[in-house]
Amino acid sequence: MRTVMPDQLSDQSRSEIYEIVYRAMQDVLYENSFNMEKELQRQALVESGDFVRRNIPLHLSVHSRWELMDRALDAVAGDGMLVEFGVWIGRSLKRIARRFPDRTVYGFDSFEGLPDPWIFCEKAFHDIPAIPAVEKNVELVKGWFDVTIPAFLETHAGPCAFINIDSDVYSSAKTVFECMGDRIIPGTVIFFDEFFNYPGWKTGEFKAWTEFVKNRRVEFEYLGFTGRSVREDVMREHGHSGIQVAVRIESLTASPSCIAARVAPSRDSMRS
Repeated sequence: MRTVMPDQLSDQSRSEIYEIVYRAMQDVLYENSFNMEKELQRQALVESGDFVRRNIPLHLSVHSRWELMDRALDAVAGDGMLVEFGVWIGRSLKRIARRFPDRTVYGFDSFEGLPDPWIFCEKAFHDIPAIPAVEKNVELVKGWFDVTIPAFLETHAGPCAFINIDSDVYSSAKTVFECMGDRIIPGTVIFFDEFFNYPGWKTGEFKAWTEFVKNRRVEFEYLGFTGRSVREDVMREHGHSGIQVAVRIESLTASPSCIAARVAPSRDSMRS
């Protein structure tokens, strides 16, 4: 390929290139000046960065969602239940199941989308063509959380060793903690797929978690967080990063057993 040096360009070519660059810069400046979604994300990044600086050791940062999940799965101890709340197309569920091929992994989802608006979507994740194919050691529990979790606990005893909360919205994560709270014990590892770093993050999974921490006087340690996002093409393959957090429970106080929220049922669903 022949390289053309700037001094070899004609005045007309230089003028055309200048015009192209100028218009591109104008488009970027205009976009950055009026795109409210981009500004809200920038603010969420600043707030999340401040939260990390105040609460999480920086050396716990990892580059990808899967790297953090592998670290969380490495920390799983004991033979407690392995559960995921929010299956969507089943990528994370498959990863958990393959990591523990001799144990049953339970995946909860309505497979009807989210129950509440999330970020800039009135309703999200209805684009599931069918219930996903899963590994042989996976049992799917279809339905809304406020109905399926209490029924599940009636026939499944014992604590949880690992919980993946991929509910996105507050109401769903709150239901998980209300119903599964008595199954969370010292040593339980919890992975949050949408913890922070998106517009409205303080009213989502983060809020449900902080309420649980306060109500149960939970002591815990951070196992890590995804400290950077990834390119769009990488995200399609590996999942969005920059928003996940993993913790391990150290201690918590007892609470009354979960009572099914059937009196005023909430519609709790999620994705992965």
